[in-house]
Amino acid sequence: MNTNDTTTYTDPNACARLCADNERTIVQRWKAPARAVAINISAAPWDSLVTDGVPEQYRAILSAVLEGAAKSILKRHVESFNTTPATISTVLFTADALIEEATSGASDWMSKEELTEAWNASATRKALILDNPKYKESAAYRRAANAYAELVLKLAGKTSSYEPEDLDW
Repeated sequence: MNTNDTTTYTDPNACARLCADNERTIVQRWKAPARAVAINISAAPWDSLVTDGVPEQYRAILSAVLEGAAKSILKRHVESFNTTPATISTVLFTADALIEEATSGASDWMSKEELTEAWNASATRKALILDNPKYKESAAYRRAANAYAELVLKLAGKTSSYEPEDLDW
């Protein structure tokens, strides 16, 4: 194995157990036939969200975007082989490669599960719903906050349309 390669695993749990502190486990799953491939890659692109000063309220969504880009690259690479490769080059998963994948027209949309996970971890949700006393006290505020949350979660639908006044909070 080349030093620029990472081992592929068909058992995501085994892969996660071998993940170092400076790495992140990426898992790509397929439904037909049901299978999964997992790899451990450098966590540097995710760590840079903090070190580059990305505001906290955007980190969860950007982290999910990086994860989606890594999954897309992994999926495309594995599907280019007849059998699952034993190793994959880590060069495919550099920060620049992930950003390119995320911003290119070839990138996939976040799944509903990925978007929900990012929303649940977001500082926006925390500020609007979890830590806001108005949410518990005011039915009108609760309706407005829940409507906003619904708009955010519809982003996974790709075809949702929003009016500017719906998004201006």
